[in-house]
Amino acid sequence: MTNKLTLKSLTHSDMLVLIAPVLLVVSLFHIFDANPVTHKFGQLEILGALSICCYYLWDKISEIYEPQHILKQKIELVICITSGIVTALLLFAPLLTWQFFKLFRASNRYTYNRNILIAVLTLWAGCGIMFYSSYTLTLDRMNAANLNQSQFSTPLPLQGTP
Repeated sequence: MTNKLTLKSLTHSDMLVLIAPVLLVVSLFHIFDANPVTHKFGQLEILGALSICCYYLWDKISEIYEPQHILKQKIELVICITSGIVTALLLFAPLLTWQFFKLFRASNRYTYNRNILIAVLTLWAGCGIMFYSSYTLTLDRMNAANLNQSQFSTPLPLQGTP
């Protein structure tokens, strides 16, 4: 049998999780740009990569866990994703890493090792890039505002000088 690269094969979660790091790398070209539109596009690329990782986890829960545990695991995943989003992605990577670890322990198969590792690294790198880019852009804006403020302010004369 030959492996054809088709749209259907790309939308399978095992292949789709391989696209997440590509989105992450491509976002590096956009997220550090000072232009707000380009920066937002980079953020959307990172959020797309994180969404792909969440979809992969959602899909594999149905495949790996026993039928009586699927609903419990999916509810737990939704709670982790929601609390990760509510905390502005601060807890997103640790909570989903915990979910991936539980998935890895339940699988007892080595076929998921590479994809789970790719998803976990994408989660951590994506959140790190998102926070670092926000930090650097905010720092640049503050420096520009301070520079503009110092250009327009006139120094006060010293006391005792005519």
